[in-house]
Order: sequence, then structure tokens, then C-alpha cells
Amino acid sequence: MTYPPKFKFFHEGTQTMYEVYNICLCGAPTVTVAYNPVKKYRLDTGFLLPMTGLLDQTGKPIFVGDICRLEPYNKFYLSSEFIIDFDDGAYTNKHILRMTTKDGRILSENECGYCYTSHITRDYARKFKVIGNIYENPELLGKAETKTQRKQKK
Repeated sequence: MTYPPKFKFFHEGTQTMYEVYNICLCGAPTVTVAYNPVKKYRLDTGFLLPMTGLLDQTGKPIFVGDICRLEPYNKFYLSSEFIIDFDDGAYTNKHILRMTTKDGRILSENECGYCYTSHITRDYARKFKVIGNIYENPELLGKAETKTQRKQKK
């Protein structure tokens, strides 16, 4: 099943996430986030987040920048939380935030050194649960930095 392209836009000035209705790349690139009255923002004032085309276990669309939780689904997997990203031509769980053993112990960064990232398939994504995103829920990041925080340091 395919999905039409869908985007969200996080505006840094208002610290608000919007659904995108239109993207204009003519002149100054803008996104339209509301109609009646029309509300537009320049693309360089925030972050445009594409939908991956994948759905989580509740049927919620997964976007780049979403923070997902994966509960153990067999004896080999640990509970983990990670950020959805686009890398090397595919959607990945590249930024693992934390992993927890079955007895509830959170692994240290050293213990997590073996953790790998993977390209996400539709079946694998159905095991995820979206628990937030890096812009609206920075408290879920722990020590990890958001793109906004990295941008402010420059």
C-alpha cells in the first residue's frame, strides 16, 4: 500500500508542530500550515519532516524525527527507544536513545556499544510505538541533542 506524500513542519519561532497543506518552492520557499485564514512560514524558520510511509502498531503514521519505542517481541530483543531518521537511502532507527533489559536495567553507553541500527521495513515498523518527537518532547532525548540545539551552538 502506498501513501500520498505527507509532511509536518516544526516552526522554531512558535515552537509549534503543524500539518503541512502546501509547499511552495518558488521565490522564498514556504509551507502553508493553515487555511481560512491562510498561515504560511518560510522553510528556513523550522524543520520540514516527511512521513516515512510506515505505520506504528496503533496505525499512527511515522515521521522523520519521531521517537519510537520497541518492546521485546522475542527472547533476543531488548526494549529500546530511538529516533527515526533517513540515512543511506532508507529510513533507520539510527539514533538509539536507550536500551533496557528484560529485568528493567537500563544499559550504559558502554554496554550499548554493540547496538546496531537497521533499515526499517513495514513489518518491523508495526512493532514500534510512536511516543513523541524530538521537537515537541525533548525530555525524551536524555543526553541526545536536537537539531535545534546543535544549530544554536554554531
